Amino acid sequence: MKQQLTRVAVCIIAILLGCNIQAAKKVFTLGDSTMAPYDVNTTKMRGWGMYFGNFLTHGWVSLNYAKGGRDSRAGYNELWQNAKDSVGSGDYVLIQFGHNDEKFNGMDNQELQTFYAAQGNDAQLATVRKDKRGTIPHSTYKEWLRKIIREVKAKGATPVLISPVCRCYFGADHKITRAGQHDLGDKFDALHQDTIMTQQHIDSDNHDMDYPYHMRQLAKEEHISFVDMTTATKNLYEQYGSFDACYAALFDKGTTTDKTHYNKKGAMAAAQLCAQLLKEQGILAKHITIPTETKHAYDAVVSTTAELCHAIAVANSRKDQQTRYRILVKKGTYKMPTGAMKHYKHTGKDRTTVLWEGDLPDPITYITAANLSLIGEDRDATIITQDISNDSSMLFKGPFGTAHKYETIRYSPVFQLTEAAVGTYFQDITIKSGIDDRLGRNLAVYDCATNTIYKNTLLYGYQDTWTSSNEQGLYYFEGGQVRGRTDYLCGKGDAYFNQLELLQIAGGYTAVPSKPRNVGWVFKNCTISASGNDVDGTYTLGRPWGKATPVAVFIDTRMNVKPTTLGWNEMHDGWPARFAEWNSRDCNGVTIETAGRKTIFANSHENNPTLTEKEADTYSNMNRMFGDWQPTDDTKQAAIPVDIRVNAGVLTWSKSYGTWLWAICKDGNVIDFTEQPTYTAKQAGIYSVRAANPMGGLSAPSATVTVTL
Repeated sequence: MKQQLTRVAVCIIAILLGCNIQAAKKVFTLGDSTMAPYDVNTTKMRGWGMYFGNFLTHGWVSLNYAKGGRDSRAGYNELWQNAKDSVGSGDYVLIQFGHNDEKFNGMDNQELQTFYAAQGNDAQLATVRKDKRGTIPHSTYKEWLRKIIREVKAKGATPVLISPVCRCYFGADHKITRAGQHDLGDKFDALHQDTIMTQQHIDSDNHDMDYPYHMRQLAKEEHISFVDMTTATKNLYEQYGSFDACYAALFDKGTTTDKTHYNKKGAMAAAQLCAQLLKEQGILAKHITIPTETKHAYDAVVSTTAELCHAIAVANSRKDQQTRYRILVKKGTYKMPTGAMKHYKHTGKDRTTVLWEGDLPDPITYITAANLSLIGEDRDATIITQDISNDSSMLFKGPFGTAHKYETIRYSPVFQLTEAAVGTYFQDITIKSGIDDRLGRNLAVYDCATNTIYKNTLLYGYQDTWTSSNEQGLYYFEGGQVRGRTDYLCGKGDAYFNQLELLQIAGGYTAVPSKPRNVGWVFKNCTISASGNDVDGTYTLGRPWGKATPVAVFIDTRMNVKPTTLGWNEMHDGWPARFAEWNSRDCNGVTIETAGRKTIFANSHENNPTLTEKEADTYSNMNRMFGDWQPTDDTKQAAIPVDIRVNAGVLTWSKSYGTWLWAICKDGNVIDFTEQPTYTAKQAGIYSVRAANPMGGLSAPSATVTVTL
């Protein structure tokens, strides 16, 4: 009796509270490689089905059954068979096929097998049978899709046909071609009695070989919904204006040209398109949320030190740290002021003898909030440093000679990124220590955060110029320079240095890694140049800060100045997990011999200083280090504005998709911003336009035009 009363009470409470005690509803995705899931640790390729679930709400979930190389036949025989036992009443099944149905130029695989068997052509029969793919748009393609549709309906679920996303096939008119839209009418093959008729053509108004067209017709016949992703992705691609711009944004994966499969940005864009189209058609409309990002000018544009300090303070204190806060720093030198008084203490090598102790104002500017972009107008002309003195009052006799009272890792940085400063983005800016050379450790950045990007930055110091202090941190450098002598790249976590120039002072050590997150430090396509005289043959590539943990590999490095023959150095009693090189070249492009590199550390620990080509390829794979974080998506630069014209003081230029906004430049300086590809000049002068990417980073300027008023 007591149990019955409890059950009744639970039911009454559920009814009164409007509780939904049913299991979560599901959206299944059946499709090909453009929809399929991928291992984010091994490839940059992504299927849009991986991200579709991001737009579902109210407990709805997405289950991705898509698989590469599958046509509609395999969609029924394999993918639907895998999924159907999990499909229940009220669920949805999104069905996208077409790419692989085209395999034999519009011919059906089974019919081809029959043809080659009758011809006695065993070789071709074996090829077709092994491949398995291929259907005819107006017949077998529809038949296999119809089988899936009817069985989905029989389960009490809702089938939705999704036409295949376009391939990145641009014509001379900068439009997606007929073939790119999965209409083979310009060039297809057909079986006719006892022959194969190749390279057939039909007029553009004839849809016999148009897969998306026949999918739409099938949807009408079966009285189900059809989502036209073919047209939607065609429009998306064409908004970029050209193949190069579209490919770079949505398809480029850093490998051989692949015009079919998306990178992460492309897959996310396609997933959002599909979600948007579903919502607009009233399909799952209450359970789909599309994020909106309103374009606006930079959160702060600064031209004085006070304005920069205020902007950083606002960024640090803002409540919404999921939305990126972008600061544009105009050309100039910014001497960041010191802060609150702190107590400082320097000891000797024995760590007990006090060499100097006292109170000083804190010289560090702290970044304590996530998703901050700090963008310079011009790297070499936009310099952030410290307002501190190097006169005798700020010096003391340290254990290695004259030292600055702010020297050491924790006392000296221009910027310190705290653990909360996830996703900080620097571009086109110089960060220079206010401490002179040879006065101890003088950091430009002390990075305790993760997912930090440095694009075309100049970090200027002498010792420990860039130091990372988060063992779980991920860091990415692209282009730019780091300058120093001693351990000027130093610290923990995983870092990928891509096309970075290392400005080496004579007699020092370049990289001093400590504990990696997973991979270590990878220098890919970097350059080592001299900062000063007598550098060639005097420095080493690094030394180990730790025992059996440090990893540093230099791959395809151009050494304008060469290291010592040993290449690497000792540090206390530490030894590396691996210090090695592949394809190091001198300033003339001649391969540098590594046979003399250091192989023993701390007297007994062996090191193989030469990578194999396979090892170099493995280390070069950025996915292995970063997984699903794709920093190159953020560093992609918006296209330089083209076709800039002026008429009666009004500037116009071609619109490029993916541009966050445009910066208007007069006489070489940024003066204003616009969200549309037009601007009315207020003064006479020489004008150009720069495009900003979503992180706020500016492109190079367009061609100039002269405005006369």
